[in-house]
Amino acid sequence: MLPTANARGSVERQAADIEGLSTRGAVVLLVLAHEPNAVVAAVKPALAEAAPVIAHGRQIKDLDVICIGVGPVLVGEAQACVRLNLADGSRLDRTHGDAPPVAS
Repeated sequence: MLPTANARGSVERQAADIEGLSTRGAVVLLVLAHEPNAVVAAVKPALAEAAPVIAHGRQIKDLDVICIGVGPVLVGEAQACVRLNLADGSRLDRTHGDAPPVAS
């Protein structure tokens, strides 16, 4: 089972959750930081134990943390392709303004 934690928006709870997961021997931490600066101290022990830390969405600066993010334009295009059933290789043309996307 993959252990998870949900701080429900609490910066203090998130730091405690990260410390707890690290103490219990997590081999990797995926962190969606509410406030990246607030989790630095909690992440350091995991890094010291050579456990990779991946920050999703918000970068945890000044540490050897892998940061991944999502490009909102690419996500929107992917969602539009699914909604428009464009799995046949058609291309979605971007539009500006109020015009809807057009498949070509």
